[in-house]
Amino acid sequence: MEIRTSSINFSKVRGSGPQQRTAAIHFPREVLRATAGITGYTAGFSQDTGDHHVGNLKIRVESSVDGDLVNVTATLGVRDWSGDWDDNYEGTVQFVVLADLASATDPRPRGDIEITGLEFNQATQHFRSDRHLDPANVMPDNTIPLIARKDTCVRVYIDYDANSGLPLINNLSGTLEINTGFTTVVLSPFNSITPMRDNLIDRGQVNHTLNFHIPEGLCQGELNLSCKVFDSSNTTFPSRTFQRSIIFQEHEPVRMHAVAVHYTGQGLDLAEPTLAQITGDPAFSFMEVVYPVPEVLITGYATLDYSEDMRQANIQDGCGDGYSHLLDKLRDLRGGSSDAYFGFMPNGFDGGQVGGCGGGGVAAGPFTGFGVLTQETGHAYGRNHAPCDNSTRCGNPANQDSSYPHYAEFASDSIGEYGYNPRSGNVFAPQTNFDFMSYSGPIWVSPYTYMGLLNSFPLSSGLSSEAFGLTFQSKKDNINKFQRKNLGTGYPNDIWTKKDALQLYLWLTIDRQRKVTREPSFVFASQRVNEQENETNFTVELQDAEGNILTCQTLYCDCGDCQGNCFPKKFRQFVPYYDGAQKLIVYEDEDIIYEEALVTAPQVKINAISEKEQKQMKITWKPIDYEDKELWYLVHWRDADGQWRGLQSRSTQTTASLPLYFFGRNKKLPIRVLCSTGIYTTITEYTLELEEENEDDIQVNIYENTNGGLLNLNVISFNKVIRPSDIIWYNANDHEIGRGRAIDTTKVVEGENIVKVSVLHDGKKYDETIIINRTRDNIECTKLDTSGRELLKYSKTKK
Repeated sequence: MEIRTSSINFSKVRGSGPQQRTAAIHFPREVLRATAGITGYTAGFSQDTGDHHVGNLKIRVESSVDGDLVNVTATLGVRDWSGDWDDNYEGTVQFVVLADLASATDPRPRGDIEITGLEFNQATQHFRSDRHLDPANVMPDNTIPLIARKDTCVRVYIDYDANSGLPLINNLSGTLEINTGFTTVVLSPFNSITPMRDNLIDRGQVNHTLNFHIPEGLCQGELNLSCKVFDSSNTTFPSRTFQRSIIFQEHEPVRMHAVAVHYTGQGLDLAEPTLAQITGDPAFSFMEVVYPVPEVLITGYATLDYSEDMRQANIQDGCGDGYSHLLDKLRDLRGGSSDAYFGFMPNGFDGGQVGGCGGGGVAAGPFTGFGVLTQETGHAYGRNHAPCDNSTRCGNPANQDSSYPHYAEFASDSIGEYGYNPRSGNVFAPQTNFDFMSYSGPIWVSPYTYMGLLNSFPLSSGLSSEAFGLTFQSKKDNINKFQRKNLGTGYPNDIWTKKDALQLYLWLTIDRQRKVTREPSFVFASQRVNEQENETNFTVELQDAEGNILTCQTLYCDCGDCQGNCFPKKFRQFVPYYDGAQKLIVYEDEDIIYEEALVTAPQVKINAISEKEQKQMKITWKPIDYEDKELWYLVHWRDADGQWRGLQSRSTQTTASLPLYFFGRNKKLPIRVLCSTGIYTTITEYTLELEEENEDDIQVNIYENTNGGLLNLNVISFNKVIRPSDIIWYNANDHEIGRGRAIDTTKVVEGENIVKVSVLHDGKKYDETIIINRTRDNIECTKLDTSGRELLKYSKTKK
């Protein structure tokens, strides 16, 4: 360890801040790693500024390594409470550098190989984009942020001079050292390469770069990386060490509630997909790579009976009546939850011209539709189709995104940048791969779609967005200048609501003759926000008895085709609601086209009976002293995380059935019955109770991951979400061998291996046993129950 002290002086300055200055500190040998710290400082306003109170003082030092140099960058800024840097300030920052040097006895770095750059890719990344993109789409290297707990590939770019006179290198390898601040891990590449000159490297060729896989468990916080490469046959003569630091952003996952559809339309009777079938769909693994999220969490499972013909001809909105009405039912099941709800249709039905549909937080499609799940979920989060410039090639989809960038000379729906799958090691070239929001194939993800979706998954609580140079004040502000260029326009409606604020969930349809049909609507407390993105010239108002305006809000179309002169227009919108509302008015520009007085709704009386044989709770209710008008009802239940979810879609029925597994491990479960006269809503809360503790609510499914030997474990709790950190793997000796949803079966020894997995849930532990039999050519996994009975088996041939 070598120690150097020095200082950086900041002369008098005004007009901008904070200021930065850099000093280069020399060391006698190559620096392997280094850090800098502040040992003292002087800072303040200059004497000619006069007496001021300090409103903001910013001082810090940062370091980077370049061979035998450590570059120390100091930051200094002083201003008053005005918020402007309009006063003279100056100062000095003293610092110390602690450097770990290469051994004095080690040979000098090999002079014919040099690392010229590191690309950090989790699905898509900007890197050397000036070599394949037009100037309008060129971005600085590595400006797509890295997501915590998401597999990451480090592609190492190397320049090799074969004419240096040194022994030739036929196969190049290397090491990547990762320092987490608590431990150091050394990774080997999963390929070796034939080195070449840097200008000959083709990003589209995976073996033109040396590639390292950082597993998701290490991808958290800040990592300090040190990389060196060497001849595979002579590891003692490496290149100069190349160092970088990377930061991972903690973002929320995709939270998807699975709704399995029992379909009885078209003269069919198709059973709903099981939870094991849904979670075993490889599309989930695909989504976890191409979405800017750490994981796809299945937050629950429900079933839905549906009988409408999915071939109905009215498809002006791109979905057709069959899918549109199904989405409405899913919206009711979504209740006040912020989760995305996906309706998984069974195989065997005829969808006509429509393969799936999504929007406004819900989506539906066949459960084995690999690209359907990914694209329709994208629609649920407000993404439109990538544009098509040739209908014979890409089907000319409806609702095309006019802001989607046209990347260079590639097709209009090209992914633009080189994509990468860290789990499989495959590269996806923009010349031949297309965005999953397109009607083309093969599919991957563009920076535009990736960054657009990032807006839907905010930073996890407890982390400061300032650490990443981001501002999360509104939906349009939560991107940095590099991200903004990728997003363009097309943001969802920029309306935020306070947690649990009362909102009117308004359903309206307006036809071409401006006839307004107000469908049954409800008022309830919800954390949800409006997800529609197509602004219209229609406005809705809520007024009190004196005509005072309580709420005035623009109406946003529910579907992409519902723009301009397209009718009918369907609206599914949350409107802030205040006690005292007496009238609803709809305007087109300045003209009133609809008025309605709100009619008071009654409270209801609730009864419930447990039917153990049917494993359900039967709920009935009736209005109290009311016979004046038809009433509509919604029933919500509250899960252990406090989210109100729908039990069934809106109807005039006064009965419902709740599966007992919704209780989880609890003996009590809150519900609420919403009674509406059309708009005015009363809410009656009730607590369901079981006489004895419910059966275990956890289901554990194992399935093959797309990444070679990874065995994925999907754990579903019907009442509370299980996070990956709650899943712990043990070997036969009860020693912990991993955490999270996946285990690499290629790491176990040949023969029979007993692996146990424990799930921590509500203070209790749930155990599973898996037998992994590994031979030279095959891996077989068998899940056993607590009595040793075989529950599930899958095998795969090693590649």
